[in-house]
Amino acid sequence: MVNKIINGCLLLISGILINAQAPPTGTWKSYNAFREVRSLSGNNDRIFCASRGGIFYFRPGEDEFKTITRLDGLSDFDITSIKYIDAYNFLAVGYANGNFDLVTPEMIINVPFIKEKSITAGKSINNFYVLDNRLFICTSFGLIKFNLDRKEIIETYFIGENNTYAPVYDVVH
Repeated sequence: MVNKIINGCLLLISGILINAQAPPTGTWKSYNAFREVRSLSGNNDRIFCASRGGIFYFRPGEDEFKTITRLDGLSDFDITSIKYIDAYNFLAVGYANGNFDLVTPEMIINVPFIKEKSITAGKSINNFYVLDNRLFICTSFGLIKFNLDRKEIIETYFIGENNTYAPVYDVVH
């Protein structure tokens, strides 16, 4: 009988301790994978690291890092590339499905034009390159020129034979 009372008390206490670790009712807790870094970008102030489940960043010399995930407003999963754009204080975030975000300190702007485009090739964003007010987006089907001021696509280049789809992995100027 005493064993049953002790076991009951231990069960009650362990239930209380486990429940104390749970997030409050009505809130979400994120368990994203940040182990595999797919892309790096930054400046002298911050280093950004992209993983499949989100972005984490830190300031060199500090022990703390912060995350940006879907719970914070990222529009998709499966990040393939990031690029910090100092002149605009943006972080461009590209996804495997062609979606991309511009992350600012105040908001996250989704630019779904590539994702929503009806093409037969893959749409993965492989890399970004910045030149003046233009963002060149390297994709699985070609190269896209994007105006950072107006936040719109200017031109699309299909660089395969006879203007067919061909992957672009990087741009050099």
